[in-house]
Amino acid sequence: MTGAEAMMSDAAGMTGVAELQELLLATDTLQEFLHEVAYRAAAEVSPGLSCGVTARSDGRPLTIASSDGYANMLDQLQYRLDQGPCMTTLHTGKVVLDDGTEAGERWPLYRTQGEAAGLGVSLSVPVSHGGQVLAALNLYSRTPRSFSTTERDRAQGFADRAAGGVAIALKMARRAELTDDLQAALAGRAIIDQALGIVMGQRRCSADEAFAVLREVSQTGNIKLREVATRLVTVTTGQPPRPEPPLPQRPPTE
Repeated sequence: MTGAEAMMSDAAGMTGVAELQELLLATDTLQEFLHEVAYRAAAEVSPGLSCGVTARSDGRPLTIASSDGYANMLDQLQYRLDQGPCMTTLHTGKVVLDDGTEAGERWPLYRTQGEAAGLGVSLSVPVSHGGQVLAALNLYSRTPRSFSTTERDRAQGFADRAAGGVAIALKMARRAELTDDLQAALAGRAIIDQALGIVMGQRRCSADEAFAVLREVSQTGNIKLREVATRLVTVTTGQPPRPEPPLPQRPPTE
């Protein structure tokens, strides 16, 4: 590659990054952004491809976006069989080409069932950020052909440009999950506190003694502590417990 060609490639890469950043700002939901990433990856590498994006959730592979149902079906097949190119890329961080020549030996069940579903070839490339493999970008073709060097470079180039946006999207999704978990924990704590107040009033005991009473009922009846508290509050007051008010949302910055 000449110096001029390198400069043109760098400029194109920067333009691609900017476009994906604008896409992240323009889409209404994280899911919409990720699906658009999958759609654009398939279109940019070569016409007629399908694309799935595989990430990890609680240590398990998960398709966070796909350009169509065909890509999602092939992703799910690999998860179910625990074998295939996208699984290998996610674990190793390496580009994996499945053109059928060695796949029968490496992933016999996947290749047999994939071909039955019309799979020709596939290419999985890592989406990495900060030295960490975030996801695998999986490109599927129903045509029994080979991915050219140019197409492989396009796929990896797109994955590299998309990495920052994917990292932000995944981080925001995990924060949303943590917020939901925290909200649920606060709600449970509020219900237990209401039940403790009832027991303390009825038995004229301390909070520690009241908690011991609730815990004994929970263990004896093999019922979750929150459920014991909910039943006590409902029976005593005739109404279900008051829910904890939602966590305040930080206003968006300009």
